Amino acid sequence: MNDEKTDTVEVAEGARKLAIDIAIRALIEHASATDPDLRHRILQTIETYITGLEPQSELENDFAERARANAQSLIRPASY
Repeated sequence: MNDEKTDTVEVAEGARKLAIDIAIRALIEHASATDPDLRHRILQTIETYITGLEPQSELENDFAERARANAQSLIRPASY
């Protein structure tokens, strides 16, 4: 029973993340039409934040790599 509840929660969270990711990608795509530098600024803002993390522990390095990967996923241009 507990495993079923966990699976249901994970499915719900996955669906929520998918919806948010799609909405963010659409907004970035739309905004980039009038602001071509937007994607670059998003990445620069993330790098600035990551640079401020001290000391660089293994956990912080993992966080930084995941943040970069997630940002890249969100800002990549749509492929139609």
